[in-house]
Amino acid sequence: MGSGFRTDARGGAGGVLAVAAAAAAVAALLIFVSGSILLGEKDESFGITTTETSLGVGQEKYLVSGMARIYVLEGMEWTSSDESVVSVTADPEWAGGAFIKGMSVGDAAVTASYGGSTSTVEVHVTAGSVGNELKVYNMYSPDRDYALLSGSGFESGVLSLAFNYGGTAAVTLSGYTPEMLSESEFCTGNAYADLSSVAMTLTDTGSMTPVASGIYRPLAGETGAAVLAADGLTVGHTYGVSFTVTLRSDPSAVYTVGGTFEYVGNDGSVDGTNLFKRPYAWRYGGNEFSFEIEFPYGLYHRYHQQNGDYVTADGGFYRNSSAADFNEAFFCRSNQVTRDISDNLRAEYLRVYGPEAPLDGQAYAEFVLAFVQVSWYYSLDNYQYISEGADYAVDYWTFPMETIYSGSGDCEDTAILCAVLFDEAGYPAGVYDIPEHAVAAVHVAEYSGDIRPGFDYMAYSIAGGDGKLYYGCETTMEYPSGIGAVPSSLINDELGVRHEEIKLYLL
Repeated sequence: MGSGFRTDARGGAGGVLAVAAAAAAVAALLIFVSGSILLGEKDESFGITTTETSLGVGQEKYLVSGMARIYVLEGMEWTSSDESVVSVTADPEWAGGAFIKGMSVGDAAVTASYGGSTSTVEVHVTAGSVGNELKVYNMYSPDRDYALLSGSGFESGVLSLAFNYGGTAAVTLSGYTPEMLSESEFCTGNAYADLSSVAMTLTDTGSMTPVASGIYRPLAGETGAAVLAADGLTVGHTYGVSFTVTLRSDPSAVYTVGGTFEYVGNDGSVDGTNLFKRPYAWRYGGNEFSFEIEFPYGLYHRYHQQNGDYVTADGGFYRNSSAADFNEAFFCRSNQVTRDISDNLRAEYLRVYGPEAPLDGQAYAEFVLAFVQVSWYYSLDNYQYISEGADYAVDYWTFPMETIYSGSGDCEDTAILCAVLFDEAGYPAGVYDIPEHAVAAVHVAEYSGDIRPGFDYMAYSIAGGDGKLYYGCETTMEYPSGIGAVPSSLINDELGVRHEEIKLYLL
C-alpha cells in the first residue's frame, strides 16, 4: 500500500482468526463500471491502435485496441480476411486484444468489430521473421511518441523503460541474469540484498548533456528504488542510459548495465507487437535457478492503460480510484505471461529436486513464495508511477503484468503477483488486506512452521466458508521466508496487539 513498509525482522507467534470477506470480493467484481481520468487525456475512441504491421510465417504478434476498459469491450469480435495467411485469436482475458500468427506468405486484413463499428489493420506476412523493435509509448504525448530501445540492458530485459502517468520516462532494474548472479557467491538474485549502490545516469548522446541522474543505496536502508526518472525528452534525440552497480558483498566488484533509446515522434498509433524479455536468476536452498520469459509489449500496455483509466488525484493523493472501492483480488489477473512464469518455475523445481518431487505441498508453495520475495525488490509507488517527488502521497495498485514489466513493487503489488502464481500452481490462494499492508495467502493441506523471532504465525479461515486455513505469505522480503510467518511489526499495532481489521480476499 504505498506506505513504505518493508522489513527483515524475525519472529513471534500468533493464532487463527475467522474473517468474512468473500461476499465483498464478489460484489467488487459486479460493480466495476466506472473510472475517472484526471491525470491526462485518454483515447476513448474505438479502434485498433495500429493500421499496418508485418510478421513472418510462424511468427506471433499482439494487437491492442485503444479502449482499455473491460466492460466497454464486451461483445467485441476479431476476424481475419484470410485465416490461411493470418490467424487471429481474441485474448481470452481481455476482448480488446488479439493474438495474430503468420500462416503463409501474403497479405490479409484483421478486423475488430464492436457494435456497429469496425477497425482494420493490414497484415503483411513474409517468409522470414520480422525484426523485433522495442517500442515503449508515451501515452501522454499528443501523438503517442515512443522510445525506441536498443543496447544489451534493454534487449536482455535487465533494464525497463516505461512512461508513467505524467509522461515521465522511468527506467528501472527489471531483471536478473545468471551472469549477474555469478558476480559473487553471496548474490541472491534480489537487488536490495545484493547491491550496495546503483549510480544511474541519462545523457543526451548528441550534446553529451546530462539529463537525469540518481543514486540508490540499499545498503544504507533506502526504501526507494533503482528508478531513474526523466522529464522533457526531445523528439529526435537519442539518450544513453547507464546503471553502475556496486555489490554489497564485495565493494570492489562493480559492473555496468546500459542501453540507448531514440525518442521518436509518432502519428498517434500504437504497435504492441514487439517482444520484451525478462530474465530471472536466484539462489534458494543452496541451489541456483534461472529462466527467461518473453512477452508482447501490447500485453503490458493494455493492463497499464486500463489501470491508468482509474488513476485519480484527490487532495494531492494519487491512487487508482478502483482501489478505494475494490479489494486486492480485483487486480489478481492471470494471463499467458503469469502462466509462462508458472510453467518455468515448475520446470526449474523438478530439474533440481527430481521429476517425482511433489508440486502440491508446502515445499513447493514456499518455493513459489521465495521466487517472488527474491526476484522483486521493494519500491515505493511514487518512484515508478507518479513521479512527484520521494515523499509524494501515492497508492497505486498494480496488475501482475505491470509488476513483471517493472521488476519491483510495494507490498500489495508483490502480494497480488504471488497470489496469482499460487493460483496458477493449483493452490487455493488470496490476498490479506491489513491496515497499511498486504500479504499473499495460500492454503496447503499439511503445514509445519518454524516461527522465528520477529515473526508471528498467521493463518485465517473465512467464517462460514470451506474451513481451510490460508497462511500469510510476506512478499516484501529480500530473503526467503516460509509461508505462515509474517513479520510481527506488520500485522500487529504499536502495542504488539494483532490488528482487528484484517480481511481475507480469495481468488
